[in-house]
Amino acid sequence: MRRVAERLPRAITLRTYDEANVWLTNFVGGVFNLLFLIGRPGLSKSQMAFKAIGERRHAWIECHATKLALYCKLYEHRDEPVIIDDETSLVTDPGKLAIMNSLCQTNAVKTLRWDSTTRLLEERGVPAEFRTGSSVLVITNRLQNLTPQLAAMIDRGQPLLFEPPAAEVHRAVADWFPDREVYDFIGAWLPFIPDLSMRDYVKARQIKKAGLDWRTLLHRQWKSSRLARVAALRADPAFATEEERVQAFVAGGGSRATYFRDVARLRSLGGLSSSSREALWPSGQSQNLTPRPSSLFDQESAFSLSAPASFLTDDSPQ
Repeated sequence: MRRVAERLPRAITLRTYDEANVWLTNFVGGVFNLLFLIGRPGLSKSQMAFKAIGERRHAWIECHATKLALYCKLYEHRDEPVIIDDETSLVTDPGKLAIMNSLCQTNAVKTLRWDSTTRLLEERGVPAEFRTGSSVLVITNRLQNLTPQLAAMIDRGQPLLFEPPAAEVHRAVADWFPDREVYDFIGAWLPFIPDLSMRDYVKARQIKKAGLDWRTLLHRQWKSSRLARVAALRADPAFATEEERVQAFVAGGGSRATYFRDVARLRSLGGLSSSSREALWPSGQSQNLTPRPSSLFDQESAFSLSAPASFLTDDSPQ
């Protein structure tokens, strides 16, 4: 996303769902003529737009629409809002890009033309040229091959980079996700989940329903199994000293250095309480550490007192 931001210097970054909904609501209300909502998959961008548009008549154009279907649908819904959902071929199909260039002009009323004669238009009652005042919202996961021509078209409108942090995604999921156990587990590991997606919650619930070891499988997906081992060792009251935990970690195939690196990583991302600081680090080596106040993974934590045993044996690489 950083590369996209560099190519689109006037893009506005949105960090919350409330911010995004303000822009979408004003698009539906006719305030914005051209918006580009850009963000990674699984953030519910399409659902937000669908909710914002409500019962208002509009054109919803999804991926893989042909050039002819695109043109005909724009005619059918002329002067109505147009939402183009993840139509990545717009940037690779010259014919579609030409139509989009016309549709995304800054004029209040745009003229669209079909560039050749065809009986298909006549059969559908669609003229080879028409005028429309449609406002346009383009939703896309990424903008690869951002050519100067495409960048110029996007610059006519307002590009929005939707980049909610994991905590914001987690908060939004609470509004509709029914499985509290899965929700809380993912919430406990937010700092360690790369590119958190709302789909992660749905898939985790499906894995759980299948009767599989969903916690272990999630850690494998997140490449966090080793961190889970360390967290489980920290939460296990059977170990009287830190040295015993280290020895258990080494017996499972790890090393002392790896153990303490992972402890530091857990602490730096809010995963260990400051009360464990001196016990974890030899005197004199902990002075420059500033752990965040959290008790997710200390011995008093609820996490993984019932953790699967595989957390202590699976040494998946980070």
